[in-house]
Formats: sequence, C-alpha cells, structure tokens
Amino acid sequence: MLEEPLGTAPDTRFDAGALRAASAATDELLAASVDWLAPMADLLAGPMDTWLLAPVERASSAQQSALMLREVPRRAAYASETGDWSHVEVYLTKTQDYRALVFAGSAWDVSALVEPLVGELVADHWLRSG
Repeated sequence: MLEEPLGTAPDTRFDAGALRAASAATDELLAASVDWLAPMADLLAGPMDTWLLAPVERASSAQQSALMLREVPRRAAYASETGDWSHVEVYLTKTQDYRALVFAGSAWDVSALVEPLVGELVADHWLRSG
C-alpha cells in the first residue's frame, strides 16, 4: 500500500540499502530523543487537540502519528495534508490554542519508515507522564 502512490515496486524503493538506512536513522532518532522528546511533547500537549501535518506524499506519517496519539495516551489528534490544511484548517489557528507537529518537505525516502516514530515517541511519553 505504501508503494501504490509512488508507482514503484517495493524492490526498487525499499531494498536492503534503504532498510539499513532506515534502521540507522531510527537508532539515531531514538538515541537523540532524550534531548528533544520531553520539550516537544510539552509543546504539543496544549489544552486542546493536536494536529499532525504532512505533504500528500507522506500523509501516512501524519496519519500514523495521529493514530498513536489517539490510541496510546487517548488524546484527540488529527492528521491533515498540508495543502488541504492551508485552505481549510488554518482558520482553526485563530480560534484555538492550536498545536501541530509538521512533517516538512515532500521528498519520499526512508522517512516513510522512520518519521512516524516521532509521533509514537510522543504518544509513549504522554502515556508514561500522564
């Protein structure tokens, strides 16, 4: 399913080299999380809901992260595609204490395998601290 929007076969997108790179990036992200996770989780934990925004090519990262925030610490979280957000949901920023995690850029690479970990780590942090 991950490959359908890209129009490429899995063996050309997620070969052994790409999987090794994703594994190394995951290790680095986990190791570095001791420095950034708590402050980021605190910023995202406003009195209202949390939004996760990503370009269409990586909408699955926002959707997976929102799902983890809803399932693990049971907080309201919503995924949105950044183009749609800028036309529809941007108006919510004027009337609420709006907190969002933005998956920047639109190049599809091993990010698809690694970046959802950020939302999963925030979900786990909120579960353990709340």
